[in-house]
Amino acid sequence: MILPLSTAANLYWLGRYLVRVDGLCHLLPFSDDLEAQSFAHAFNLPAWNAETLNALIHDSSQSGSLPSNLDSVKQNIQSVRGVLTAPTFEAFQALCCQVEASVDDMNDLLRDCRSALKQESTMVQLFLRMGESVERVDINLRLIKDPARDIKALSDVLDLLPIGWQRLKEPIMLLNKRYDRVAFYDLSDRIHELFRNGV
Repeated sequence: MILPLSTAANLYWLGRYLVRVDGLCHLLPFSDDLEAQSFAHAFNLPAWNAETLNALIHDSSQSGSLPSNLDSVKQNIQSVRGVLTAPTFEAFQALCCQVEASVDDMNDLLRDCRSALKQESTMVQLFLRMGESVERVDINLRLIKDPARDIKALSDVLDLLPIGWQRLKEPIMLLNKRYDRVAFYDLSDRIHELFRNGV
């Protein structure tokens, strides 16, 4: 399947937002104030303890909140509806309609979405995996964790994409050497440039 660049970009962002939603669901609710402060600092969130961070993550007016990220998932799903099977679209519709669901219910819905995505075309899955890998690298760098596994996963995805995407190999190699935000932003900029201008 050949995907328009705009569709590929939406799949990439869908992958990123899915990782964000999944990550928040696994962390909620925060109970340790120091852990909450560390997380809030890493993601530039205006919270100073577990209580304020939990409130912020459920506040739909906050850009990093669970409702906000679910809304972004919903927007991207609508944009790629034409390349998804009906069961996958329905699984995501169910997820996006459950903003007030418990964390356990949300995790079940996320599992349904991931299971449905396994039935999608190779290209759909590759751009989703690309977004997921980039988001995990970003999260690991923010939390000062080793991003090597996710950098490798991203590199593996690029090996399966059309030849023009190999231009990202150089910034990935640099990121693999440096593990810093500057190298990550360079990679991120190159990805956006390819989505904008084509390969």
